[in-house]
Amino acid sequence: MKRKVSLLIAACMLATLCLAAPAFAEEGPLLAEPVTLTMFIDHSWYPVETFTGIIPEEITRLTNVTLDPTIGIDGEQLGVMIASGDLPDIVYTQNMLDRLSDPEVSYSYEDLIEQYDVDWPISDKQLGIGRGYSADGKAYTILNHYSEKADWEGIVGASPMVGSMGVRGDLLEAVGNPELKSLDDLFNTFGLIKAAYPDVVPLKLNQDWNIIVLRYLNGMGGTDFLEQEDGSYLHYSVDPRYKEILQWVNECYQAGYVISDDPYFVRGSTAIATDKYFASLTCTQNGIPGTNGDLAAIDPSFYLFELTPFEQSNYVTADLGWSGSFIPLSCSNPEAAIKLIAWMFTPQAQSLTQMGREGVEYTLNDEGLPVFSQEWQDAIAAGSATHNKIYNPWFYLGGSEIVEAITRCATTDQKLVGEAYKVIAERFDNAPWIKAGEPIGDIDEKVIFDKIKELSSTYDRKIILAEDDAAFESMYQEFITNAERTGIQQLDEYVTAKIKEAMPLYQ
Repeated sequence: MKRKVSLLIAACMLATLCLAAPAFAEEGPLLAEPVTLTMFIDHSWYPVETFTGIIPEEITRLTNVTLDPTIGIDGEQLGVMIASGDLPDIVYTQNMLDRLSDPEVSYSYEDLIEQYDVDWPISDKQLGIGRGYSADGKAYTILNHYSEKADWEGIVGASPMVGSMGVRGDLLEAVGNPELKSLDDLFNTFGLIKAAYPDVVPLKLNQDWNIIVLRYLNGMGGTDFLEQEDGSYLHYSVDPRYKEILQWVNECYQAGYVISDDPYFVRGSTAIATDKYFASLTCTQNGIPGTNGDLAAIDPSFYLFELTPFEQSNYVTADLGWSGSFIPLSCSNPEAAIKLIAWMFTPQAQSLTQMGREGVEYTLNDEGLPVFSQEWQDAIAAGSATHNKIYNPWFYLGGSEIVEAITRCATTDQKLVGEAYKVIAERFDNAPWIKAGEPIGDIDEKVIFDKIKELSSTYDRKIILAEDDAAFESMYQEFITNAERTGIQQLDEYVTAKIKEAMPLYQ
């Protein structure tokens, strides 16, 4: 029993994400009296609508808090609610963080922690991230799922969620198992695949995780702004290395290795069946299990593995975290709300909300990783709707990126991901000050930033689909001209100055 507890403590210490845990009594619920708090979840894709199931019931048992959630319908709803002042007890969102970080809209975490004597020594970096969204220098939220390089030390069999490439191992073996250590190797292997399997598409770009995967592999990393030798920052789209990536993808298109009705080009496209592509631009954690289930149903010999990153690959991100909980001034019980949110960031809550009850839904193996019960695995096999109805692991207000990763990867065959995840974890780092340098609010640079995003997205597709090298160069230069006219130089200068100003918040 002592060994089991020590493993849990070790795993949960990693899960704190540089955030000191609040101290709460082991016996008795968090609050003396039962409380119900209304909650707006600003994620229209959220797969659950009620606070029911084994995990929510355990949350209530431990805290005396019951949540009454409402799921957002679209991206406009929260803005209307803020403008009207019609807000619930808690708002959970990744949007409009600056508008909610306002003393006329929400309570400051720091004020509530002091007022109600909540033992939650938040790290300076997490506070810095929260304070970065406000004009008065106070933190009105703490974002969950924040991690740094040090948090991944000692983690086995899991990886930060970043873009990765999935490759059909059975097809690779069939063409002689050539090395895949560079984009040139990939291009040459695509040729072998196309020659041997004419109906197979060598490269699927995907709608969500797409070109950023190649930025990681090519050494650019995943930040929107890249530091230059003189200390300035440029938007990635005008970095010369990005042109090289676009040129490589265009060469794939000209050679017939990428098709124009790929989901990347045609929203909602389902033109490429699961068993009709060789390589896919996807992501760690989620990219392998579902696809391999689909492939195995077609033919047990079909399988996908994650490509081991190249020698020059770079997995630096600018991640401030994911979503934050805000406590509006209209909250019926701000004391209960801040105590619940603080509890959500404890190792106990991070494990419970994402993995269930220790000793029931999971136990820990010799490496401190979860081994899930047969009932948990059966519920997953029956489909996400069944698993969500029984367990409901979606109320992770203080969710840990580490716990989420090891939970998702615990049932994945390590032969398919192990080497890739080891390299990614070694090369992963987080530079949140770069994200903090991005413009927010109602300023000219924010307008420019939004236009550059749209411009880059539009031209990327046109450039990739250029019919020949001359058309590629012409279209690329057209993008550069339009980016300059839009004000990308002004944006880069603004971001450079703001990054230098924000950096001390994270030291």
